Amino acid sequence: MLVQAVVASSVEEDVFEGVVKETLVSIVQEPEKDVFPGMYRRRLPQRSLAMNSSFVVTDTPWYSEGWCVVCISLVDGTVTRLTEGGAEGSCKVLDVWEDFVLIVCTSLSIVLVPSSNF
Repeated sequence: MLVQAVVASSVEEDVFEGVVKETLVSIVQEPEKDVFPGMYRRRLPQRSLAMNSSFVVTDTPWYSEGWCVVCISLVDGTVTRLTEGGAEGSCKVLDVWEDFVLIVCTSLSIVLVPSSNF
């Protein structure tokens, strides 16, 4: 079963030490086009806090476009898409440290195989 809401209790306890556990982003029942479709993660990465612990940065599928990186405000739950998906490929968060986010992005490439006469 995939979690569709970011809940602080879905993260390792030491990540949000002393933080009240509450839902940050509501469950999206019927996503609208070009609007945040919801979180589809079992848990957040252990190091996902950025900017003085006021944002969670993580990756999530964005419709059928692939994985993108989103920033979720711990103040008001606002979700901001930081990377694109689709033809450009998918992006995954590797690590978050202070205000720096290490992301890897992949995309499909079409290459021609040389002839077998080489």
